[in-house]
Amino acid sequence: MTTEISMLIAATGVLGATIIAQATHLMFAFPPMATMGTRDELKLTTLAERLQRLVHNHLEGTALFIPLVVAISLTGATVEANGIHWGSAPLSALGAQVFAASRVVHAVTYGLGIPVIRSLAWMVGMTGLVMMVIALF
Repeated sequence: MTTEISMLIAATGVLGATIIAQATHLMFAFPPMATMGTRDELKLTTLAERLQRLVHNHLEGTALFIPLVVAISLTGATVEANGIHWGSAPLSALGAQVFAASRVVHAVTYGLGIPVIRSLAWMVGMTGLVMMVIALF
């Protein structure tokens, strides 16, 4: 398994954790019948709205990450020598690791409402994606 695929699995785990955090908060913040319907009239708490934005933001980042992982995997942008597959190219692997690690920091700081570090983590994650794009060429 390449580093990029491993980091995709890790990023998916972070997404799952954010969805679980959002759902858990809703279960404890509102009566069960209030959250089992359409929620059209439900006035969300500040934390519920923040967690909703967090999940949406993570989906956006993952939507950029997945095609890069697929492109790197399909184009063979990996290290091979003497016909032996040695794994990921250093820049694409590092970019994937940077992205995945930044998503963990971003999720925690977004959930806790820590503004500056959250924004920096987002920028670091985008830098990881740019590194992966560069590795493709």
